[in-house]
Amino acid sequence: MTLKSKLSNLPKEPGVYLFKDTAGRIIYIGKAVSLSQRIKSYFQNRPALPKNLMLISKIADFDYIVTNSEVEALILENNLIKAHKPRYNINLRDDKTYPFVKITTQEDFPRILTTRRIIDDGARYFGPYAHSGDLHKTLKLIKEIFQIRSCKYKLTGSQKPTRACLNYHIKRCLAPCTGNISKEEYQKIVDEICLFLNGKVKELIMELELKMKQNAQVLRFEKAAMIRDQIQALQNIMTKQRVVSLSKVDQDIFGISETNQHSQSCVVVFLIRDGRLIGEEHHFLKTGLKESLNECITAFVKQYYAQKTSLPQELILPCTMAEQGVIKQWLEEKGGARIKICVPKRGEKKHLIDLASKNANLSLSTQKAQEKTEILALMQNYLKLPLIPTRIEAFDISCLSGKDAVGSLVVFEEGKPKKSDYRRFKIKGPALPNDVGMLKEVVNRRYSRLLSEKKPLPDLIIVDGGKAQLNAAWNVLHSLGIQDIPLISMVKPQATGENDRIFTLHSCFTPEHDFPVLHLLQEIRDEAHRFAIFYHRKIKRKGTGIP
Repeated sequence: MTLKSKLSNLPKEPGVYLFKDTAGRIIYIGKAVSLSQRIKSYFQNRPALPKNLMLISKIADFDYIVTNSEVEALILENNLIKAHKPRYNINLRDDKTYPFVKITTQEDFPRILTTRRIIDDGARYFGPYAHSGDLHKTLKLIKEIFQIRSCKYKLTGSQKPTRACLNYHIKRCLAPCTGNISKEEYQKIVDEICLFLNGKVKELIMELELKMKQNAQVLRFEKAAMIRDQIQALQNIMTKQRVVSLSKVDQDIFGISETNQHSQSCVVVFLIRDGRLIGEEHHFLKTGLKESLNECITAFVKQYYAQKTSLPQELILPCTMAEQGVIKQWLEEKGGARIKICVPKRGEKKHLIDLASKNANLSLSTQKAQEKTEILALMQNYLKLPLIPTRIEAFDISCLSGKDAVGSLVVFEEGKPKKSDYRRFKIKGPALPNDVGMLKEVVNRRYSRLLSEKKPLPDLIIVDGGKAQLNAAWNVLHSLGIQDIPLISMVKPQATGENDRIFTLHSCFTPEHDFPVLHLLQEIRDEAHRFAIFYHRKIKRKGTGIP
């Protein structure tokens, strides 16, 4: 069946659609209130966004799944995106690695443990935790304060041990296996742990203070002293938590890094419970092509809360979401309570969003620096370089029919531009449209000077162009006695959908579109091109007298 015939038979019900490429791979998943209207809209009008233009050029087929409501479509869309990770969807990169705290409330004497899978077994789950270190600290505190068991015994029949283990003697377990505590008393402790894991520390302390007084009144001083120690430990935790909000409402504050310059973005979530900042989570999104802030936040909120077992009373966002109404309805159904979503423009909440966004930008910078170090090592292996290319220099030529011809040199160190070392060249040769000759002049001037000044040479040289430009640059380097510096050239694709080609002296590569080495090489090549164009326009304006 052709696309045209499929488009004419689309249902008007809500659902999820899956776009596929010529190889049958799912490249995009979306949801719709009306499948007919939404899918047809991709093909009827020329899309304004470059992402959609690229997406439509790749669509060879599509499938759809009808649902009973828009909320059902949203849940299904989340699950399918997580399962297939389509190229043109925004994906939460690292959600699969997050651990949860599990309390086996389906057992008579529940245990506490960690898990990375949520299953419908009657247990209670808390999380996910962005950092496993934070999870282990939390578990250690719980075992010290509440002494809940963590062994694997079922405490029935032959599974029941005959005596208490070492954990009881070091005050890390209440030994329900020996009948040391009743089921009812143990369940109250489990309820207290659930309050703690939900961030209700202040409420928990109030309950424990009442419990301590009750025990003291009936002369159970040893029990009252134990509860007093629990209260002191919890108060120490509270003193380490910053008071950031005067309101006592549970809030999740979202901050996001700049999204227009990166193929990925970072979202930081401040977890505020009872006015105190109890945690901070960093999440990285793979955004593919340039995405708007609105699209990133919408995609993140849906994927983030799809896993969450407890929800706050308020979501504080840096911008409105594209599907805010249906997302709010879904969250309220999931949490069983009303949820407020707000986008503040000023005041305390706006200040917290700005602080979270600042942290997101710092995290993204650190992440990208680490990734570029890894990419440079990968580049060394892919291009068979003798050294990791710590310093890379790239050349480009810009002219119009040979007039106002200029050359540019950009320098990248550790995968980042070093603008203080950028250089520009006004071509001194004849005003002819001869890119190869101009490139030879620029390369000769650059490395003749470096040799005369005895300055260090780069680990890799990149020239914009094909085999002719590569050979021209190599001949210049050879004539200068420089024979041990790797040299490559890059050719831009001539048609949409084609990949860049990379030439070395003895071979040619066509890397995959999503290969990280290619992305870095493209970034360097495009920066050289930008710098050349900027200088060319400046020279041209100067020649015509335009300021």
